[in-house]
Amino acid sequence: MARNPRAARIRASYLSERIHHFFARTSKDDEAQGITVFKSIAENGLLLTVANQTGGADVFTFGTSTGPVVVEIEQLARVCFTDIPEGKLEVHSEDAKYGRFAIGFRRATIVSWAGSPVWYLPNTGAAALTDAAGVMIQYLKFGRDALKLLEALYQHPSCRPSLSFADGAVLQPTDVINRSHLADGSIARALSFVKEMSPRNAPSEEFQYLYEREWRIVDGLKINGADVCKPLPAPLRDALLRTRPEWAQPIKCGTEGYRSQYFTQPMIDHFRLFDGSGAPDDTVAKKIANVLVPSGSAKREIEKYILANSERFSNPPPSVEIFGLRRGDFRQCASAALQWFTGQARGLS
Repeated sequence: MARNPRAARIRASYLSERIHHFFARTSKDDEAQGITVFKSIAENGLLLTVANQTGGADVFTFGTSTGPVVVEIEQLARVCFTDIPEGKLEVHSEDAKYGRFAIGFRRATIVSWAGSPVWYLPNTGAAALTDAAGVMIQYLKFGRDALKLLEALYQHPSCRPSLSFADGAVLQPTDVINRSHLADGSIARALSFVKEMSPRNAPSEEFQYLYEREWRIVDGLKINGADVCKPLPAPLRDALLRTRPEWAQPIKCGTEGYRSQYFTQPMIDHFRLFDGSGAPDDTVAKKIANVLVPSGSAKREIEKYILANSERFSNPPPSVEIFGLRRGDFRQCASAALQWFTGQARGLS
C-alpha cells in the first residue's frame, strides 16, 4: 500500500528524526565551556549524571489517612535528550535555559543504545486519583526492599528453600538469589526512566516538563555480562569537580529519618560514561549526526576540532549548524531580505 504523503508530512512536523542532547548551559558571551564539553564528549563519551537541576531527586507525593507521604526516587545515572523537532528547538534552548550547544543523533541510534522516552507521571496533587503515580512509585520501592530482604534471608543456610513449579521445574536457591538481583536491577532501571510531568505542587505549570519530550539512556546496560557504562577516570572526575564543586555533595534529600546510601555519597560517585556499544564504529563521536552551536566563532572552533580529529568521527563528518540559521530559517531570512530589497527598490523608483 502506498504511503500517504500528507500523513508523512504531518508526522514529520511533530516527530523529529534526530534526537538532541543539550549541554553547557553557558551565557551568550561564554562559549569556551561549551567547546570544552563537546571535546570531552568526543573523547570520552556522554556523561551520565544523577539529580535534577536543583541537585535533588524527583519527588512524588500522595495522601494517606495519616497525612501526605513524600517519595523521593533513587535513580541510576542517565543522560537526557529531547525529541523536539529541530524547527522548534530554539524555544527549548531559551525558555528552558538549556543553553545553545547540542549534539544530534539519529533516532535509530538512540534506540540501538537502549534509549527510550521517559515515563512522564502526573505530580500535581490536584485530585485524589493523581496520587496513583506516587503510590505506584512507593510500592516499586517497597518491591526493591523486599528483594533485598529475600537475598539477605537466602544468605542463611537454614533459610534457602527451593521453589517448585507445576511443570516439575525447580528453582534452586542460587537461582532465586540471581533472579532477585536481576529483578532489583530492572526495577532500578525502570524507576530511572520516571519523570515528573511538572514541578511538584505547581498548579500553574501542570505540564511544564512534558513539553520537553525527554528521552534517556540509563546506567545498568550490559553486553555479554559486561557493563557498557564506565566509571569516571580520575582526571575527568577532578576536572568536573573544578567546574561544578556542588557535585561533590550528596543528592539533596528532603525527607526526614532513614536515608539510604544513595543520598549520603557524593553525587559524582554515581556518574558514569557511555561511549556506545564498544565496537570501533559504534562510539558516540562516530554517531553524532549534527552539532548545534550559538555563533559563528563556536562553529569555526568545533569544525576545526572535527577536522583535526577526523578519525574520531564519521565520514562524512557531522554538520555544524548555528542556532537560528538552520534549514527553514534560511528560507525565512531570504524571504525577509527579498522584501527589504523590494522595498528599497520601490523607494528609489
